[in-house]
Amino acid sequence: MAAQQRSALRTLLVLGSATALSGCDFDCACTSELRSSVVVRVRDAATGRLAATGVTGVSEHESGAVTEFAAHSDLTLHGEWFSELPGEHTISLWKPGYLPYFVDAHAEAGRCHVKAEMVEADIARDLQAAPESPISFIEGPDSTVGVWNSASAEVQIYRDTLEIKGLAETHDCTELRVVPFRSAARLHVQVEPSDVPLDDCVDWRRFEARFLLPSGATDLLVTNAYYFPAVLFNGKVRPSSWPSAWAVDRLSTRSRPGKASGLYGPANGPHDSPFA
Repeated sequence: MAAQQRSALRTLLVLGSATALSGCDFDCACTSELRSSVVVRVRDAATGRLAATGVTGVSEHESGAVTEFAAHSDLTLHGEWFSELPGEHTISLWKPGYLPYFVDAHAEAGRCHVKAEMVEADIARDLQAAPESPISFIEGPDSTVGVWNSASAEVQIYRDTLEIKGLAETHDCTELRVVPFRSAARLHVQVEPSDVPLDDCVDWRRFEARFLLPSGATDLLVTNAYYFPAVLFNGKVRPSSWPSAWAVDRLSTRSRPGKASGLYGPANGPHDSPFA
């Protein structure tokens, strides 16, 4: 066999091996990057203006896998994807002062990667929603610089006082703030960077916010607007008949859209849990 023929044969063998491993025909080569299964673009339903800033959400896949969303720009949401998930997705979006938005989406499987499904979400303002003034809001101290953290929230009930304290990431060296809105029995408290600059730039800040709870159950949603985790708490709370500290680990409340899951601490009694 001539040298030129042997060289051509080796080239074909190499191409054939690469194609077999990638699952593609000769006209393509699969790549190894992780791609988004769903891309969400958000606009205001009344004005058509870009409205992704301040939106958080989750996508529940048919397999039970939950992916969280946070704003990537004024238009699009960025998903924290750990794997490519073709199939059916149930998407829930929240923004303070707006009605919850729910939509189903189907992502198709491609030859090498999932084909990202584009979802156009037109969110509408909640005409019954009104800003909820906290009893108090305290920010700081800062977390240890250079140590990787994760946003979190701990919920405690003291009689008719709701206390939310935790940790969140700053952005562009600014202080944190809470943006709370109440609509009927729903209370949405969002932690997000403010426009107030910090004297010393840090990556993470602790926070503590307190609110007065009305009688009866409140559907409480606590979200983190900047990066992940986006959903810090999602469940029902109500006043307790005596002062007790009810700590809630964020990981135990990572739930399906609109539902709370996990155990919320020891019960004072069968009808006295502040977590309804």
